[in-house]
Amino acid sequence: MSETSYCIEEAKSARAACKTCKEKIPKGELRIGVNTPGPNDIIMTKWYHLECFNLPRKLLKEGIDARRFVQEMLEDTTNDGNLEEIEEKVIEAIETKPVPKNDVGGNSGGEGAKERMKRVRETWEGMRDDEDEEPKPKKKKKGDKKGGGGGVDKLELARAYGIYAEYNNNELKDVLRWNKQMVGGTKDILLQRILDGHVNGRLGLCPTCSEGKLKLEDDGETVKCPGWFDKENMMRHPCFYTCKRADAPRIQPWYTEKPPEDDENSKENIKEDMNSPLSILQASASEIKWDLSQPTGLKSAAKELIRVSTEHSKHKVAIPEDKTKARMEIGKILLSNRKKTSSEVMALLVKQFGFVAQKESAKEKKAELVSAHCQCPDNGFICMPFMEMSDLYFKEGNKNAGTSYKKAVAAIQAIDFKITKANALGLGKGKTKVAGIGKGTSEKIHELLTTGKIEKLEEKRAGA
Repeated sequence: MSETSYCIEEAKSARAACKTCKEKIPKGELRIGVNTPGPNDIIMTKWYHLECFNLPRKLLKEGIDARRFVQEMLEDTTNDGNLEEIEEKVIEAIETKPVPKNDVGGNSGGEGAKERMKRVRETWEGMRDDEDEEPKPKKKKKGDKKGGGGGVDKLELARAYGIYAEYNNNELKDVLRWNKQMVGGTKDILLQRILDGHVNGRLGLCPTCSEGKLKLEDDGETVKCPGWFDKENMMRHPCFYTCKRADAPRIQPWYTEKPPEDDENSKENIKEDMNSPLSILQASASEIKWDLSQPTGLKSAAKELIRVSTEHSKHKVAIPEDKTKARMEIGKILLSNRKKTSSEVMALLVKQFGFVAQKESAKEKKAELVSAHCQCPDNGFICMPFMEMSDLYFKEGNKNAGTSYKKAVAAIQAIDFKITKANALGLGKGKTKVAGIGKGTSEKIHELLTTGKIEKLEEKRAGA
């Protein structure tokens, strides 16, 4: 299929959610599907309630109205093929609401960024008319907080708007780049992201995957993680984290001009700390007999680097626990850096593998963040092994399994009751089944709660 196509059918289950309102579509209810071609000839389908579907702007430009769309473009895949009998009902459902100007692919997402920025601009213009006296805050109307910053007074947004009002698209994108934010979208969407960041702070990294950059969605209310790209394995890891704008992690400061080139981290401004873990290891490494011109010297150097990396209990380097594998990995580094000194190679080892203590600390912080973003914090520890398993599958090239476990993590985070040995198996089957959790995943959750580990994860770790 080379183009987008459309179909109508009764929902086969109650698992799919409408892409506009995000509500589940009940089984048997009519829904409209938008089919688009994906990678490897896979057809991707987005589902909509009849009343939530909007004609895409492209079709409207071609003069296609709701009636013509239903009669000529909507494929009838209903059980009885009775589209003709319900044709008027479908047309009426599509026509009963205005089509947003910024609609793409039938997904309206409620009030658009253009309308939100228009309201902010009107407030700013009102403030300019009377610079000596701030306008008295009017009684808040429904929707006054939309596009705002976690309940922030709209005057604050208006003041921020005044800073960027005359910026063109390229200048707005520069501001977003300085703050390491997403830069795609129309001018109103760019402004919306900038005002949110200016008032609330920069969006941080995803608290679930710890790698993806969070993005404020075009609806101005939702923050999502689009996943991250693994340069080592040359593949994209999806992530399904989502939260309300007011709950998103933030970083200060927000830059209104280009920041200095990491002044705090530049080599010129850092005074060498002789008590730092790296300095201690480099001092030990400098005593190694160093001759990488011969195979025996390479073997000896690898052996000594393993000793130095593991002998300091407080500063252990997270090299592979298997000594054979550790020698192989360190050997690769030595072969690629024959001209470097032992201290320089030690720095490369630390850069590649990191410190055990730092990794454990980061793991603990990540576990706390994951628990904090679970509907039931008690389920946080269940997410961690499945996140690790997902990453391991992605690294070995199994995207399907990796994505399945990412979805399982998102599903576990959304569960609002404590998962126990008694109810774990029910998450993957029957009336208590949770979308995103299959029979195999529920069995692994039960195994984790029963034995404290997942055998499959242990196998993956051993083979990594």
